[in-house]
Amino acid sequence: MRDSCTFCAPGEGDHCVQLITHMYAQECAHVEKFEHWARTRHVRPTLWHVAGWALGAGTALLGSQAAMACTAAVEHVIDQHYRDQIQ
Repeated sequence: MRDSCTFCAPGEGDHCVQLITHMYAQECAHVEKFEHWARTRHVRPTLWHVAGWALGAGTALLGSQAAMACTAAVEHVIDQHYRDQIQ
């Protein structure tokens, strides 16, 4: 697992830290699987991890609601992409 930095908007408190820490742990598991699949399938490296970090940190700084909205939007796009591939 990578080192984490927890970003929360001022005034969000401990709940935000716990929520963002939980979200981070979930994303670490996703990244680990993704990187494994990329290695075993000989996929060339990209800069998606940088973009993902910036998007996550930026929305977390806006508050827990922004972080959750961003996560929901990203998951929606990913789900739609997978549905499109199946069809």
